[in-house]
Amino acid sequence: MKLCIPVASAEGLAAPLHADFGAARYLLIVDGDAIHAVDRERPEEISEAVVGGIEGILCGEIHPRLLFELQHNGIQVYGCEAATAADALAQFQAGELEATPPFSVPPEAGHAHGQGGCGCGGGGHHAHDHDAEHGHGHGGGGCCGGGGGGCGCGGH
Repeated sequence: MKLCIPVASAEGLAAPLHADFGAARYLLIVDGDAIHAVDRERPEEISEAVVGGIEGILCGEIHPRLLFELQHNGIQVYGCEAATAADALAQFQAGELEATPPFSVPPEAGHAHGQGGCGCGGGGHHAHDHDAEHGHGHGGGGCCGGGGGGCGCGGH
């Protein structure tokens, strides 16, 4: 399976995970034994051959709208709170990570709708009872372990 892992540097599998997929400058693309570091600040250097066909993303946090778009395009997102890309990949290969449940309706204006909100690998939960009652995930933290009242990841 071709995977994408947001990282804080271009150090390969030794790179620390970047908590927020959408804000990560570097992405590691893992395709079998091949590993490619992609710098989002240099889009002219990104090859379609490297990024095309990604089937899964291992991340700690992702905005609900981006999660919906990825799922809509057949890309699974797996919640992960590993320290490094190597740790994340090992957890995935060991079957320790769960794909996020699919959204049935696109999230609007920072709200996550459907399936009780969002959550990556941990059955997502909400910061307030109001949110759970109405199926909304509020807060600036987004999804997959984000803080600020977002949704949880990795069983938290």
